[in-house]
Amino acid sequence: MKLKQSITTKNAVKILSFVILIILLAPIILERAKAESTIYIDLFTQKAPYDGKGINQSSDIFGPQETVELYAEVIECGSPIVGKLVTFEIRGPVNQPWEKYFSRTAFTNSTGLAVTHFCLQSVNESQVFGKWIVIASVEKDGEIYQDSLSFEVNWIVELISVRTVEANNVNVTGHPPSCQFFGIGGYVGIEIVIRNNAMIKRDANIAINIIDELNVPISSSLIQNLTLAPRSNIFIYCKALIPKYAVPGKATLFVNALDEKMIALCPGVSTSFSITIKNPMFPDFTDVAVYILDIQPTVVEPGAFVNVAILIRNEGTTLLKNITVTLKVNQLLVAEWLIPYLEPYTHEIIHGILDTTNYSEGVYELNVITPVLTAESDLTDNSFTSSIEIKSKIHDVAVVSLQAYPQEAYLGDNIKLSVTVTNLGDYKEIFKVTIFWGDTEITATQVCLYPNQTSTINIIWNTFGMAEGTHTIWALAETLPGEINTENNRFEDDTVTLLSRPTPIIYDLAVMSVQAYPTSVKMGQIVQIKVGVKNQGMSTESFNVIAYYDNFPIAAQRVSMLPPDTQKELTFYWNTSGVGPGTYTIKAYIPPLPNEINTENNLYVDGNVTILPIPPSIIHDVAIRYVQASPNIVFAGEVVQIRVDVENLGTTTENFTVITYYDEVEIATRNVDLLLPKATATLYFYWNTSGVGPGTYTIKAYIPPLPNEINTENNLYVDGNVTIKAPVKIHDVAILYVNVSKKLAYIGDTIQILVSAANLGDFPETFNVSAYYNESRMYIQKVSLNPKQTINITFNWDTSGLAAGSYIIWAS
Repeated sequence: MKLKQSITTKNAVKILSFVILIILLAPIILERAKAESTIYIDLFTQKAPYDGKGINQSSDIFGPQETVELYAEVIECGSPIVGKLVTFEIRGPVNQPWEKYFSRTAFTNSTGLAVTHFCLQSVNESQVFGKWIVIASVEKDGEIYQDSLSFEVNWIVELISVRTVEANNVNVTGHPPSCQFFGIGGYVGIEIVIRNNAMIKRDANIAINIIDELNVPISSSLIQNLTLAPRSNIFIYCKALIPKYAVPGKATLFVNALDEKMIALCPGVSTSFSITIKNPMFPDFTDVAVYILDIQPTVVEPGAFVNVAILIRNEGTTLLKNITVTLKVNQLLVAEWLIPYLEPYTHEIIHGILDTTNYSEGVYELNVITPVLTAESDLTDNSFTSSIEIKSKIHDVAVVSLQAYPQEAYLGDNIKLSVTVTNLGDYKEIFKVTIFWGDTEITATQVCLYPNQTSTINIIWNTFGMAEGTHTIWALAETLPGEINTENNRFEDDTVTLLSRPTPIIYDLAVMSVQAYPTSVKMGQIVQIKVGVKNQGMSTESFNVIAYYDNFPIAAQRVSMLPPDTQKELTFYWNTSGVGPGTYTIKAYIPPLPNEINTENNLYVDGNVTILPIPPSIIHDVAIRYVQASPNIVFAGEVVQIRVDVENLGTTTENFTVITYYDEVEIATRNVDLLLPKATATLYFYWNTSGVGPGTYTIKAYIPPLPNEINTENNLYVDGNVTIKAPVKIHDVAILYVNVSKKLAYIGDTIQILVSAANLGDFPETFNVSAYYNESRMYIQKVSLNPKQTINITFNWDTSGLAAGSYIIWAS
């Protein structure tokens, strides 16, 4: 998959439109869709060191029910891009009936990383087994940048098979032959094949169990801490005792692979064999195996050191002594180790360092070997081969393809050029790519590429101003400092032929002007639209002209036999009946002629016409609906409340004044603001009758008529009568209240008693104020008060000599 995709269709349309508009203005016009490939996106997982970093790489294996963590690093010429939305497209297992497809999105953080995850969970775990593909995409300036990642889903540690075998006898496959019959009191020989599907070493425990004909467990054993080499099948040989209490007949052998917590790593395997009464067997297995666990790094520069981890293991039942391990590079011995002894199912790991100083560049085979032992059971794992590559870091950019379409065109036509460049070196490179037609330079573009990154540059070449001829189209990537291979910097396509364009007959009609009048009307009124058209072509034409409001046609008129370079004015009348209120765009359009070169001027947009709704008839009518005075009999000086209810009976919001009267004398005025049509309001007036002589008065309310008010009779409302009486003078004295300084006291305490007295009458008064406890008077004081005057008197009550108890304090 290419990291950088070609220009999108939407952008291509924009480019072509641009070229058509300015073809007569410049000799050479080039439009690029952000050709510079400066964006780098790298998709990887949590499975370091084999996490898929790099362009279009694979990640290490995942197991069922495991969570897949996806990371997409987005950088631009070495700097992280923050806050960029990344799309993760996920599908798998590919080419399976139950293949799934889904997507995730995430924004890049401050380090340029976008992170998401999903879980490989299924009702049937095998339905997630197989190859999965993830594509991470990011868009910038209309360009899409991508990286892909693949990984397998399977049991990371997988039991392949188990079988019962003889000992000390190897067949043509390099393994002991199968055997089905084993006697009581002896042992059954067992071969277990277990595989590590991961790219790094894994550890496992192997549990072995046997049940007899009656389903009774008769034997069990555990091989612990078995280190499994990456992506390798491991053959383990062991034996299990058949005790004398075992029942002869069919027996079943079960094998399970367990992790350090004794949890199953994968489904178990089993096989059956027969237990016989006679012929017990006493097998032993001699087997040594050697593996390369890890090589770091696998690609190095000359003179660098390579770390090699070698595992040698006793995979049989006998003690091994003095085991030799040799390491060869391209069949030349470079190192040798001696292992003094190895107990059954134990291993040693040898860490070697390979110095590449004296090696030339190239691919080298690393072969680790241990000699075949006497009567060895498995001859397939006495050697293990891997490889390294020694190469210098280089600068190498290349042009890998160049396409021109079409390859024959008239002068002034557009030709699409696509050039693909790649970085075959080991450094990030910024370089210039130039495209030529013969000796004429068309364009030069600066490109930024990371190692193994590829980019396609799309150019629209307008050939206006070029000379006729046939020349080769070729592209050249500039030579980098230190670049050795420059042959791939140049790429030639086929030739492109440019021809003189024959003199064409130009067909071109244009709407020159559109004018609508008036621009604001009421529904049903007529709008006059004048449209000016012109034949700008080279032949007499007949054509239709259509006037529109928005996208709705108003009318069409036919123009017949309009000579070249001739203009005509048409008049349209738009009856706006049936058109709703609103603002509409007025335009005129001529359907294009066959082969018309410029259709953009076939449409002319004038502006807007606003259609207003027909206003309803406006009625002014306000009324007083109710007047009530309360109370209707009072003494002079008292206040009468007058309630007035008003209503707007018209069709428009009104502001007006309400005046209340007693007889013909104005009491008060109130304003009513913004009373909506059909709405009512209640007003309260307060008439202070002070200064009004005794008598009976008529109460009424009145609204002065509004301009153009249709009914003024309801502007006046008469309530009834209010009678005012002359005031009557009276004698009236009163005790207002009595307070004591404390309500709980000891005998002998003095208590202050406050008495408030008042003259509520209309004459000056002199009278006595007395204070009492229960029925006994304690004090008396004479006071003189004017009308409406109040006095506070304080008495000190000495409680000495009184009996304990409760007393009522009062005054008169």
